[in-house]
Amino acid sequence: MNDQLTPASAAAAPEAVSSPAPGRNIGAGPGKRARRAIPPRVIALFWSTPFIVFLAYPIIGAVQAGLDKPGPLLLLSETLALGIVYIAAWLVLDSAPRDASHWKRYLVMVGLIAALQVVILVTNAPFGGSGAVFLICYLVSPMALLSPPRWMFPSLALGLALAAVEILVRPSEGYFPLVVILMTTTVTVLSRLAMDHERLKDVETKQEIALSRERERARISADLHDILGQTLTGITVKADLAGRLLDAGRVDEARAQLDDLTEMSRAALSDVRDVVAANRTLLPDTEIEAAREVLETAEVRLVVVREGEPAPGAPSTLVAHVIREGCTNTYKHAAATVVTVTVRADGVSVVNDGVKRRGMPAVRRAVGSAASTGDAGGGVSREGTGLDGLRERVGSRGTLTWGGQGDAWTLDLRLHQVGGA
Repeated sequence: MNDQLTPASAAAAPEAVSSPAPGRNIGAGPGKRARRAIPPRVIALFWSTPFIVFLAYPIIGAVQAGLDKPGPLLLLSETLALGIVYIAAWLVLDSAPRDASHWKRYLVMVGLIAALQVVILVTNAPFGGSGAVFLICYLVSPMALLSPPRWMFPSLALGLALAAVEILVRPSEGYFPLVVILMTTTVTVLSRLAMDHERLKDVETKQEIALSRERERARISADLHDILGQTLTGITVKADLAGRLLDAGRVDEARAQLDDLTEMSRAALSDVRDVVAANRTLLPDTEIEAAREVLETAEVRLVVVREGEPAPGAPSTLVAHVIREGCTNTYKHAAATVVTVTVRADGVSVVNDGVKRRGMPAVRRAVGSAASTGDAGGGVSREGTGLDGLRERVGSRGTLTWGGQGDAWTLDLRLHQVGGA
């Protein structure tokens, strides 16, 4: 009867290949702040449930044997229960979890799957059928992809040991099921390791960004200290001296000190403006090289096309800001493989191919002198340095557009006065 169970082996390799996708957290795309994202566990379910169809073989076998008999009816019930528990495991457990915070759930779900597989093997034995050992593929896949990090290999060792014992107890099964189970284990383990590596790489990228920001803050602090420290100290001394001269009735000398104090204050104000201007001024080439380093870390290729050069001053600075924001949005909110930066005399465009991979919405907003001030949409940072802040910075100098079309998501700046400052 249950000779038809053998095709369940076909569920092993396909499931192992497709299951890693849940770990990519597909549902957490760029619109997660602006719209409801599909929960990652539901995404995991989408990838895991198609292979439940292979449980149809034992179900069909039980039906053909006659559900009026206790044995086939029991086998049918056990198979349905295995399918339900298998689906539930992907709903209640996180894919590639970072810790063992839900270890009790994991033990319950894996224990139920293992128990049901053993029960199906025992129920199947009186009919002389084979193939129940293949159902261990439905056990090792959750063990590899849903287990806490340190539990993966011990869990898989127990799963493989169970398969070996069942083959020894039921020699008629042969060794082919063990080969299929080993293949499933290998593919799912490699997939899990790839998920963990991708997560680690993402963490390292974020740490590098944080360190870069901290270094920038430290540099600005040092600039302010070096440039203003001596001037502010002089202002303090002059103010104290002027006060003592006034107390002594030496008005003319106090007035001279106040004049010096005024000049030093103006110099300090000029120094502050210079520091601020220096830190606000960005260069397109500098931003391109900075973006290249971060994108290469994330394994994203940066292609630079030069059709012209923006004028020095404000146009060049705006182009640099667009390059920075476009590349930042790419590695924060998209799943791109290629980013193309096209520098023109009248502006710049930053295009990435991560729309369909991460679901960046194909909505285009125009901002600038004839701006729409709606929600920023896909991949937009809501921070002051995001697209809203960039829109304010552009102001009446040009038009900023962004949005997705096909596979591409584009951020484009067109300056109104190409040669203007």
